[in-house]
Amino acid sequence: MPSPYVLDTNTIICILRREPRAVGGLRMAAERDAPVYLCPVVYFEVTRGFVITPDVEQERVFHSMKEALEWDDLSERDWDKAASLWAECRQRGRRPKDADILIAAYALNRDATVVTDDVGHFENIGLVIENWRQSEDSSSPRPQR
Repeated sequence: MPSPYVLDTNTIICILRREPRAVGGLRMAAERDAPVYLCPVVYFEVTRGFVITPDVEQERVFHSMKEALEWDDLSERDWDKAASLWAECRQRGRRPKDADILIAAYALNRDATVVTDDVGHFENIGLVIENWRQSEDSSSPRPQR
């Protein structure tokens, strides 16, 4: 089975805006039959955005897309992993956002690659990271550990 993906909020937004590279990344994952997870934290961030800035078409597409993605609720194991990651980051002088730490823990506990263009938010915590938005001039997505 191919490695799964966890999409960060910015990646979902790029897909909703039909940005070709992001849509292509999602298409590539589907062609490989790779599981693609919608983390509950990301679901919250996207849906709260629609409350502030309604967009009927994007919201319709998002809910349609949601049906095709894997859903797995946050577990006690995810919360425990997030707490450990947060403490490790703080000890190294980093101040990560709670949402990013929860997404990272969720991905780590599912052996998944995080897809984001906010690579710096997820570096140096043991994740594999891909950026489906990078320019065509850049090298292909590479793991970040």
